[in-house]
Amino acid sequence: MRPKNYIEAYQRTTGPHPDALSRVNILLSRLTLTLYHATVSIMNNGRSGFTIVEMLIVIVIIAILAAITIVAFNAVSARADTTSRLSEMKAWERLYKAYAASYGRYPAYPGSPDGDSTGADMGYCLGTGFPDRDGTGTGNCRDLSGNFYQYNVNSTLNSELRKIGSLPTGIRTSPGADALGPFAKYHTGGNVIIFNIFKGGTTCPSGTGTGYIYPNDAAITCFIDIPEAN
Repeated sequence: MRPKNYIEAYQRTTGPHPDALSRVNILLSRLTLTLYHATVSIMNNGRSGFTIVEMLIVIVIIAILAAITIVAFNAVSARADTTSRLSEMKAWERLYKAYAASYGRYPAYPGSPDGDSTGADMGYCLGTGFPDRDGTGTGNCRDLSGNFYQYNVNSTLNSELRKIGSLPTGIRTSPGADALGPFAKYHTGGNVIIFNIFKGGTTCPSGTGTGYIYPNDAAITCFIDIPEAN
């Protein structure tokens, strides 16, 4: 049976609930069909050219098609980027929890006595490949505009985590925010907080907490709080 409309045609292949991108594709199809019918109508009238009004209509339809396509592409790209950054945070969370399951504690913060991981309020970059912004020969992360909020890469911490598995890869930043992630902060209560930098906005993904929102909503830090290891 021939479908009655574009939505019905879509539902036959993917189910009754098209997502936002599919609705955009449906609208694009409708606009394209409208442009086609307008062109056919002009040709059937036996004219050799377009009137000014007809040309303006065609231009407007093409502009709408282009705008909708760009908006849809940006939305899909933003969702994919957020998903990737969140997956990376969760990978670090799993690595820390697996370490605690094997050793009864989280990886000790560098320089701590007797492998203690509960006595400092300090932060460290997670992973490798961060730029050396302070000239000390180690990579830096978090806020790169000032040393007070700047964390360093620590080879000891990375080596401890590698005992469990490969380190997640990826250095995350956001245009307009001089910040890099991911990084971890050790709290005196024994918990470890995993942070990452997400592109502009004021809302963190579900399952994470909201940290610092950068000026002009250029970026936002989101975190996962891992409770003290038992």
